[in-house]
Amino acid sequence: MPLPTSDTKWPPAPYDRLQKDISKWNAWYTGDVSTLASLYGAQDNRSGFQKGGIVGVAKRMFHGSPQSSASQKRLHLPIPADLARTSSDLLFAEPPTFVVGDGTSQDKTTQDAISNIFGTPQTASELLEAGELQAALTGVYLRIVWDIEAGDWVTIDAQDADSAIPEWQRGQLQAVTFWQKLSGGGKGQVFRFLERHERGFIEYGLFMGDDNTLGVRIPLDDHPDSAWAAEIVDTDSRQMTGATGLTAVYVPNIRPNRGYRNVPGLSLMGRSDFDQLEGLFDAADETYSALMREINLSKARAVVNSTALQDNGPGQGSTFDSNREIYSPLQGIGSLKDGSPVTLIQPEIRSAQLIATTKDIMGQILRTAGYSGASFGGDDMVSNLTATEVNSRRELSNRTRNKKIHYWKAALTELGKSALEVQSFVYGTTMKMDTVNVQFPKQTDVAPQVMAATLSQLNAAEAISIEQKVRMLHPNWSSTEINDEVDAIQKERGTPVTDPTKIKF
Repeated sequence: MPLPTSDTKWPPAPYDRLQKDISKWNAWYTGDVSTLASLYGAQDNRSGFQKGGIVGVAKRMFHGSPQSSASQKRLHLPIPADLARTSSDLLFAEPPTFVVGDGTSQDKTTQDAISNIFGTPQTASELLEAGELQAALTGVYLRIVWDIEAGDWVTIDAQDADSAIPEWQRGQLQAVTFWQKLSGGGKGQVFRFLERHERGFIEYGLFMGDDNTLGVRIPLDDHPDSAWAAEIVDTDSRQMTGATGLTAVYVPNIRPNRGYRNVPGLSLMGRSDFDQLEGLFDAADETYSALMREINLSKARAVVNSTALQDNGPGQGSTFDSNREIYSPLQGIGSLKDGSPVTLIQPEIRSAQLIATTKDIMGQILRTAGYSGASFGGDDMVSNLTATEVNSRRELSNRTRNKKIHYWKAALTELGKSALEVQSFVYGTTMKMDTVNVQFPKQTDVAPQVMAATLSQLNAAEAISIEQKVRMLHPNWSSTEINDEVDAIQKERGTPVTDPTKIKF
């Protein structure tokens, strides 16, 4: 199916609905208070809402309620951004490894090619970015890109879920069209550059329309930002890739998407970590803003008696000298006779209650999103717990991480195969086409003191070998690293080896 040739509503249904939801989650992700106020304040234009009446107060969210000059300053707790960062850190703080087959292959040429494509710092940083986008915006796309003048290897590029229109067949991605708005155009005109990935080729198209429609297709070199594509396409505006599969994949965050469960196409997009949490995000911001307001109101104020003021002369008013140390009371007259010339007022604040409420809301958010306070960085939320209890609480994050790893493995394995095929086709790299397997490092959640005690007990019971102890202590080491460490330990200890003359065959 080629790119559209006639005027088309853009983005097409039902992905226009997805755009609106992602815009909402992106507002929480970026944390701009004015954007949140605009988003929720525009949902109801009835007079009760506009005037800030009882109806508006009852039904508006905190960020959408009318704000007068006397109302409290609104603050935003970056909990949504922290959720997305934590999700990415759990997956890619230590990048996965990409190997040929099961990792025992002796095909060094292919393994080197895989390492040059996926084992680079650029790929590691791209995966970290993709992990955040995935958690916040329902999922993320990865596509293969290359520039023969800039490098010798293909690379991968992360794209937002709202920057593409996918096409599904029996639950599998069959094609995807990436799009972006370009600068320029007259009043009401919008340039859009489309890049459609199908099996074996990529088709490019430039369209001129308006805010809601794709418009008409025009030559690629009619805009400077798409002119590069005109130099690499054939007469059908296609660039051959040499791949038997797609040169782009989609990685959903978590399925199912509760709101799109019965909507064809959208049901496969996954759900954001922010799903059903907008109200709790808003409540956390309201509570923390209230705390800041109380701190401001609790500042010490001084009420000064009028007779303690110093007259500055006619028309100059009166001032109070805060450095003055002695005041002489007047007998029987004046306002000083009944009390102190200066009274200090400092109201108490409900800091403990507001902080406790904020923590409770954060706990609800983390549980719903599938994370534990320990991995979220909330040390104060797990205080007075033993190391074993802390590790137990991390299990929620581990289960969420394992779910997401399944989606990533499936997508990266498919993308790895296509990357090798494109590398061979575009750059002429000679290699054996093989399966690219992705190995995620194990989570090292066990506290050092717990691990030391465990190994000590197993060793005392003579129930564990040196090799197994090294594997437990370093679960992310390769077999070569483990064997080297075992040899070093045995050499250091002078561990005796079996007399070869006593070996029974």
